[in-house]
Amino acid sequence: MAAAELFTRRYEREGIDGIRKITFTDNQPLLSMFLGKGISIMGLLDDECSVPKATDQSFVEKINANFTDNPFFQVILKSRGHAAFAVKHFPGLVEYVTGCGVVQRLL
Repeated sequence: MAAAELFTRRYEREGIDGIRKITFTDNQPLLSMFLGKGISIMGLLDDECSVPKATDQSFVEKINANFTDNPFFQVILKSRGHAAFAVKHFPGLVEYVTGCGVVQRLL
């Protein structure tokens, strides 16, 4: 359960009025996409770093293959000429550009 929901319940028990008027976004689906058990972005990066001749492009291709159906994910063909993907965070779309050799640096 999200921390905001736990606090909301606590404040209701304490009799604080109007607490349900405060809204919040549960970021758990995004956290799971990045760090969750099973297939996650960081898990795929870790796996990709153990593959000989892995590249940023091969990393992004694996992310695209695994998260295309995720409502928080967006495929980007190229960003500034480099392999990239995007994540829909609550304030807006964030592009993650991998063209700096991140996979090769972690090998």
